[in-house]
Amino acid sequence: MLLPKISTAIIIIFGCNEITYGAEADLEKEQKALDIIGNFADRICTKIPLEGKGSNLQLSGQAKAELNNVFKQIADLGISGNSTYNAEKYQNVLRSELASSISRSDECRLKVFVDLKDKLLPSSDRDVRQKLLVELLHEDFNVRVNARWQLAQLGQTAVPDLTRIIMAYPQAQYKETLGALSAFAAMDKEICRRALNENPKLKDKIASISRETKDSSIKKRAADTLACRQIPRGNL
Repeated sequence: MLLPKISTAIIIIFGCNEITYGAEADLEKEQKALDIIGNFADRICTKIPLEGKGSNLQLSGQAKAELNNVFKQIADLGISGNSTYNAEKYQNVLRSELASSISRSDECRLKVFVDLKDKLLPSSDRDVRQKLLVELLHEDFNVRVNARWQLAQLGQTAVPDLTRIIMAYPQAQYKETLGALSAFAAMDKEICRRALNENPKLKDKIASISRETKDSSIKKRAADTLACRQIPRGNL
């Protein structure tokens, strides 16, 4: 009678391993997708040439080619989001976003990133993260603090978005950077340490921010993040 119990245990263990591996693989795909979208948002708002001015702004041939490439790269990852969208349909949406905010590169990047992420990545807790990321820029201090804390509670799920913001410093907005560092610093110590150890570039970036910034708030939060202090909500 002992043998079936051992066999069942082995099956359960292997089943759990498969589930864990699947979750990690999905998270890795999402991180790659976010990197693709983030890089495109940065380039389209600051580097890729556009045609026309104001409401007549048009995507250049290069911009259209890069947009098509984003959709292809996301599809190659095996990620299926809103199937009704393709690069051609999104061009009108993107053109509208650029026309209204191209002079404000930070706002432009955030709009393009959030919108493309919403169109291309499957929704799960993404909508919650998206709302919290926007609230990092809120005028109300209490709203910003709540967003930082909620992102910290999301743990590993929030790491890709927080990483993207920190890696974009100093181009990212001040409130956004401070919020991302604060969320990391309030995160569970083990999750924070794993995120830093698995991404040396992120760790180096935060160390660089801590050394070079003249802003005392960001300097302190960068140091807190490097130490994975797991700061309480009341100190955010």
